Amino acid sequence: MRSGSVVGLESSKKQFKFDHVFGPEGNQEAVFAQTKPIVSSVLDGYNVCIFAYGQTGTGKTFTMEGTPKNRGVNFRRYELCVSMLEVNNEKTRDILVDNTNQPTKK
Repeated sequence: MRSGSVVGLESSKKQFKFDHVFGPEGNQEAVFAQTKPIVSSVLDGYNVCIFAYGQTGTGKTFTMEGTPKNRGVNFRRYELCVSMLEVNNEKTRDILVDNTNQPTKK
């Protein structure tokens, strides 16, 4: 855990503690590698907050969103696939597929 201090407008010093601080050489891969365990905790049911803080123009939005070729933290999450099948009278039907040709059930 790193700590740092910030001097306010009234010269009052405030102490803060950070789990991790990324320098100017930090890249999207490094940020995601550090936050991946936190993002994984969501799947375990924990509430999670990744807080990007800094001056205007320092890359907060880029860190969270990135670009289509260099995705940020928000877009490097897990892909989730869901299947829903109905088994009725020894016939299987995919419930998530829109089968407009299939006759309606009565």
